[in-house]
Amino acid sequence: MPLFIKIIFLFFATIFVVAALLMLVAPLKYPKLLAGFLNGRVIRRQATERDKAFAIRTQALIALTCGALFAFFLWTLS
Repeated sequence: MPLFIKIIFLFFATIFVVAALLMLVAPLKYPKLLAGFLNGRVIRRQATERDKAFAIRTQALIALTCGALFAFFLWTLS
């Protein structure tokens, strides 16, 4: 596998894992930073801040899974 492809997978894995960890730890603290990772319709549909935080954490688990799959794919092809 070319080095360029490995770097791309490593980049995406790192970005997804870091963003997911930020969403899990502080779901309502960095809204502008995490806006690209969140589904806006889901967030607007929630009535309370607690429900918004729960929706963000659920999306964080999905992003963490995507980052882990990128890392696993990179590891298997190395």
